[in-house]
Formats: sequence, C-alpha cells, structure tokens
Amino acid sequence: VFLIMLCFLKIIKYVYIFSFFYLFFLHLFSCFIEKIIFLKYLKSARRKIVGKLVIGVTGSCGKTSVKNMIYDVLINEFNVSKTPKSYNNRVGIVKSINEEVNKSDEYFICEYGVDKRRGMDKLLSVVKPNVAIITYIGNQHLLTFKSVENIFKEKIKLVDGLKENGVAIINNDCSFLREYNYKNKRVIRYGIEYQSDVMAKNIFVDFC
Repeated sequence: VFLIMLCFLKIIKYVYIFSFFYLFFLHLFSCFIEKIIFLKYLKSARRKIVGKLVIGVTGSCGKTSVKNMIYDVLINEFNVSKTPKSYNNRVGIVKSINEEVNKSDEYFICEYGVDKRRGMDKLLSVVKPNVAIITYIGNQHLLTFKSVENIFKEKIKLVDGLKENGVAIINNDCSFLREYNYKNKRVIRYGIEYQSDVMAKNIFVDFC
C-alpha cells in the first residue's frame, strides 16, 4: 500500500535512491567495524603464538589428515595444539590460536588453505612456520588459480616464508616440489617412487 501511494505521488524513485545509498553506507560501516574487531583478535593471536614452534601444513589434498597424524604423534610427548577441523583460512587460524593455544603448549600445528592468488600472503601475515610441510600439488581450485603452476607458486610461499633456520618437508614424488630450487633452506624429502630422505616401502592396506 505504501509503494502504491508513492507511485501516485511520483516520488517512488527517490525512495529507491535513498534506500540504495542507505544500504551502501550501512555495508561500508559494518565492514569497518568488522575490520576493527578482526584486527583486535589478530593482535591477540600474534602475541599468543610467540615462543611456540609452528608446524605449517599445506597442499592440494591431505592437509587435515597430515595435520591430525602429526598431532597424534607429538601429543604423546609434548604439549601440542592445532587448528581444529578444516579451520585453514585467515579468520579460522586467528580464531584457532586464540581459542586452542595454551600457555604451556610447545607446538602449534597450523593448516594453511588457499583457494586464490595471494591467499598464502594473508595467512603468513598471521603466523609464519618453523616447519613447512607440503603434501601434494594438484588441480584443485583451477577456477580461481587458472593453472596448476599458479597453485604451486602460491603453495610454495609457505616454504619461502619459513622462519630463520626453518625446515621444509616435501613430497618428492610431486614433480613441482621435486624440481623446485629451495636455495639454502634445509629440506627433508619423502616419497615412495623417487629416491628420498624418507621412503615408504612394502605398503599394503588392511581392512580388517
């Protein structure tokens, strides 16, 4: 009824214009408030992670599984925390550090997930790893990355962003990772096909 009245009064277009600008500025204001709140939690996360040895895990597949396996091994001897489930974006990592990391923790296992270019840069701005693990480079997220080469260039930033005296652990069966020039970084290679520092043999699956 209100809109019909406005039509007769020939001022409906002004209402639409007002509504557009009202919602537009409301959106900008909410983004500004959200940014301030996030920066507060980011600052808190950076303080909380100081002194912890950070193990970063990335790759096109297997990130969560590898993270959980590392946690299951370390938890027997050390105080360890990790990013839960698949909390692997910037907000998820900040949330995980603030909620999961305890003062007594020695290790923090962090899953780094990226689905577009420059995504790793944002994650590394939160926390850089002491140990970088790359599981595999595949063709996931080709819609945003456009090519497997672009995926590799983004994932390898985890190694390039290692802290001083950091260690890279890479899948030597992946050609992208095998042929990359790691320069002066310490690299531990694992695999089942190509000669590596750590190799798995006599592999079998038992469903019993």
